[in-house]
Formats: sequence, structure tokens, C-alpha cells
Amino acid sequence: MVRLGVLALVIGALNALVYLGFEWVVKHGTEWIWNDLAGSDEARWRVLPLALALSLAFSALVRALRAPRWTDPHVDPLHDAGDDGPPPTLTSLGVILLIGGASLLAGASLGPEATLVAAAMALGGWLSAGVQSRLFALTSVGALLVAFLGSLVAAAIPLLVLYNKAKRLPLPAVAAILLAAGAAYGTLELVRGNAHGFAEIPSFDVRVRDYPAALVLGVAAVGIGILLRWFTARLAGLTQRIDSELPWWLSASVFGAVLGLLYLLGGESSQFSGAEGSAMLLTGEVRYGAAALVGLVLVKLLATAWSLTAGYRGGLIFPAVYAAVALSLAVAEELPDIAGPGILIGAIAGLLVEMTAPALGVVMLLALLPVELLPLGFAGAVGAVAGRAALDRRARTPDDLS
Repeated sequence: MVRLGVLALVIGALNALVYLGFEWVVKHGTEWIWNDLAGSDEARWRVLPLALALSLAFSALVRALRAPRWTDPHVDPLHDAGDDGPPPTLTSLGVILLIGGASLLAGASLGPEATLVAAAMALGGWLSAGVQSRLFALTSVGALLVAFLGSLVAAAIPLLVLYNKAKRLPLPAVAAILLAAGAAYGTLELVRGNAHGFAEIPSFDVRVRDYPAALVLGVAAVGIGILLRWFTARLAGLTQRIDSELPWWLSASVFGAVLGLLYLLGGESSQFSGAEGSAMLLTGEVRYGAAALVGLVLVKLLATAWSLTAGYRGGLIFPAVYAAVALSLAVAEELPDIAGPGILIGAIAGLLVEMTAPALGVVMLLALLPVELLPLGFAGAVGAVAGRAALDRRARTPDDLS
């Protein structure tokens, strides 16, 4: 039991350090490559050749590492959490981080969480030396999510995954997950002076009318999540054919050129993970009308689905947040009487619940929110879960009864 506790604490601290290093490289690296070096923030046309060139460089790296460029896409960042895999090594951990980091520096419209989750699983499995490797991989994922989301609430995610797979919560496993989560959170506080995650949703003054707004937008935004799944499913076949039928350098050029065109169309806020873009929209640094905001939602969904299906590695949490922010601002433009945090939180809830298992989506939402917005988050979550349940029930209805 003592060994389990010590190992959990080590895993938690290491995951926080890996997260801090990876975050620094991605945030500073993209800024340096895309803006300082290439100046694409000032001369927007440069995003097209830059995305093309970086896609070629990414494909060359992947080939050098003997990994495939195209991979079967999935939208859930916890898709493989808790599953058994090949025995991890330090080399495999390094490859995961290298490919994931290069993908994001190449401009993928994705967040870092999928790469970090895969790295956390490898780290936990490697440190456990094959003893209870599944438990420690899941413990490691929990610690990583606490660091990434900047909230101890995220510790509930590995507990939910464990219960879903084992149908029980053994006390030693719960203790390991909670110890690792606390170690990750404490390490962030110690190293950086705060436990802020990759990005934050700012606090707002909440009014009574925000609660029904969150409920309604939670239902409606589920449809946006479904649209992202639809784009992903439709584009996957196309990108797989491009990858398999064209020379690698030509397929890489196509992948990068399309991404560059979408960024050129959507503007600077639509680029990369969406964390910085969301802040640009919320602070009013860039302002759009309702129609343009709806256009941004579509561009971001297309860029994200294209990135996911064109072999870039990454996750969908903050791209979904960006789409939700743009959607909520579009609603506020058309219906100013309901403008406020309710429509924002509801939209985020709908997208997160649709992309993952409903319970996991709700926990991710609550982990992203400041404490004062948690009641509003519950309202949005109720709407999102109800909307998804209604759509799932409709999908199971026979055609002759629908």
C-alpha cells in the first residue's frame, strides 16, 4: 500500500511537469513560428504556404519515426483510457510527445489533451513496471487531466472510467487516483504559483434568466457536436484515400493547403486549439456580426474535423469551446435580451457532452468553470444530457415509427 501511494505521488508530480513543459513548447512555439518568424498575424496570406510547408515537415518527421500519417480518427480524448496496450517504454513516450508537439506546431486545429493523455498512459504504465499497469495508466491520466484542466474536479474522470470498465471502485485504486491528482495540483501550485489549466473560462455576473438560457443552449449545442462528428465521418474517407493513393509529399501538401485555406477564411481567431481564439472573441479583441460568427463556427468545425482526419494529433476540448463561444455570441447578437454567461455555458455543455460519454462531458465542463459558475454549469449540463438522450432515443426509433 505504501508503494502504491508513493508511486501515485510520483506519477502525479511527473504528469504536472510534463504538462507544463508541453504547454510551454506548444504556446511559445506556435507564436514564434507562425507570428514572430513568418508574420502570418500581419500578412494573413502567409498562413497558406506556411501550413503547407509545416504539413510537409510533419509528414517527414512521422515517416522518419516509422509512424503512419493517417490514423483512424475519434473525437473522445479518453478513447483508449483504461485499455491494455503494448508495454510502454521511454522511447515510445518520447515519440508520442514529439509527434503530438510537431502536429500542434504545424498548426492543427486541435488541443494538446489527446497527446498528453496518450503520454500519461505510457508514463503510468512504464513507471509501474508492468505491475497493475492498467491502474497506474489510468491514475496517470487522471493526474494529467487535473493539470490540464486546472481543477481537482477532473479527478472524477478516471474514477468514472474505472467504474465503467470494472463496475466497482476498489479503495486502493481510488486512493491512488486521488493521491496522484493532489500531487499534480500541488506541483502546479509549487512550480507556477497557481493551478491554472491550459485555458480558463472567465467569471461572469449571473442573473436568473441565465439558467433557462443555459438549459436551452445545452440542448441546442448538442446538434453542433453532432455536426462535428458528421464532418469527421465524411472527411475520414476522403483523407484516407488521399493518404493512401498519393505520394506522401503530395498528400501532405493537400492536407496543409486545405488547413491553410480554412485559416485564411476564418481569420486569426480560428487557428490552433481555440484557447487563444476564444479569449479573442470573449474580450472583444475581434468583433463579428451574427452571420460571421455562425461562419466561424462552421470554419472551426471544418478545420477541426480536417485536422483530425488528416493525421494531425490532438484533442477537441478547446476547439469545441471556441465553437461554443462563437455560437453563444451569435445568439447574443440576434437575441440581446438573453445575452450573458448562460448561453455560453450551455453551448459549451452541449458540445462536451456530445463528444464524450455524458457523465465525462459534465465533469469536464465543471472542471473548466470557476466556482461561482458551477450552478450555471449544472443547468447547462442538464440541458445537454437531455438533448443528447432525446437524440439518442430518436436514433433508435424504427423508421416506420419516426
